[in-house]
Amino acid sequence: MLKRISTRLLAPFQLFYWKMATPEAGGAKVLIEYDGKYLLLRETIGQKHWTLPGGRSKGAENPETTAKRKVKEEVGIALGALVPLGTYYHTRQGKKDVVCAYYAAVSMPQFHINTNVTVEAGWFTVAQMHTMTRSESVDDVLELYTKYQGEK
Repeated sequence: MLKRISTRLLAPFQLFYWKMATPEAGGAKVLIEYDGKYLLLRETIGQKHWTLPGGRSKGAENPETTAKRKVKEEVGIALGALVPLGTYYHTRQGKKDVVCAYYAAVSMPQFHINTNVTVEAGWFTVAQMHTMTRSESVDDVLELYTKYQGEK
């Protein structure tokens, strides 16, 4: 609980830093599928839109390690092999992020949210996603996934 409070208090200062210094950072997002549905979550900080599991890399951490770490932290799923979908670049919220997108399929729908970082999570079809208030990153990753599917 203390961590969640401190994270919320620091968020405006982090955003201010990103807007002033505009550092370039790396990160990862993961499109996780179970039975034709995809896992979305809402985080405790930020705009609280629905988004995909993932986030920023720590130090020299590679994107795949970041993806697996963030999924484990946010929804308690230990992922095996990831399929790289590509990268996208964005400057939302004053940030300069290079985000690596991945796809993973799971055989069971169970997840366990970490309430320090995640408010809620659930499985949704692509049609349902299009009716939700979602992060632009969802559309970025879905576009990469559609392109990947077309190349197969």
